[in-house]
Amino acid sequence: MHRQTAANNFRRELLNMEAKKIKLLENEEKEDEDLLFLKSLLPDLKKLSQTQKMRTKIKFQEILLQETLNLLQSTPTTSQTTVVSSYSPHSAQWHINNEGTQTYVTNSL
Repeated sequence: MHRQTAANNFRRELLNMEAKKIKLLENEEKEDEDLLFLKSLLPDLKKLSQTQKMRTKIKFQEILLQETLNLLQSTPTTSQTTVVSSYSPHSAQWHINNEGTQTYVTNSL
């Protein structure tokens, strides 16, 4: 009788573990596609030196900033904002005119 109880407990634990694995797999499928994309970059990022990682992260942030500004530029607003649409890493600057309008300008090399 004791063996049968132990075997039943063991089976129950296996079933519980399988149910947990299924739940984890289902949650992975529901992950955000942006998060999955970023995770896909991780193996390549880990191959870089610390300096290369820093440069890569800065470039990535510059691209995100430029795309955000392009989105803002295409959205109608009451104030005028000047954004240069060409992009050149490491030469971008913020300019604030006399009216206080901020402008993100990139200089082509």
